[in-house]
Amino acid sequence: MNADSFIAIQSLIVRYCQAHDAQNAAAASACFSKDATYLGSGPGPEALREGFQRVYETRSAQRRHVLTNFDIRFTSKDAATVVAIEQMYTIEDGHAELTLVGRYYVEVVLEDSEWKIQFLEPRMDTTFEFADTPQLTCKQVEGEDGDTYYVLVPSA
Repeated sequence: MNADSFIAIQSLIVRYCQAHDAQNAAAASACFSKDATYLGSGPGPEALREGFQRVYETRSAQRRHVLTNFDIRFTSKDAATVVAIEQMYTIEDGHAELTLVGRYYVEVVLEDSEWKIQFLEPRMDTTFEFADTPQLTCKQVEGEDGDTYYVLVPSA
């Protein structure tokens, strides 16, 4: 694939993180494909927008996602997998704290000539809970490669 595709995919994921940090449900959900699901919401951008909005209604602390070390691998001319290192900071009362470290696992597809997220799973290295996000909880997962990580899942 060409450099334009690499840049467009990386830009898409960064755009999603910026929208999520800004608590902009419409912009965050617009980054997803028509058949995407995420954290129990979906399929599709409208259902995802509503899911993001529910989470944002209780969120009090500001989040800042920092992604590095993008590894983009094309599985076809219109699909790719992406792994990136994630750090997330929580900012509250003028104090920033490194809250999470892990990896973003992302599958993207070319939809109507535009790259979109079809699957997104942040895999964290440590357990975590956010008091201002009761809709989500942390679950430990044993990966196929024997790696243990933590993911967000909808609360019961």
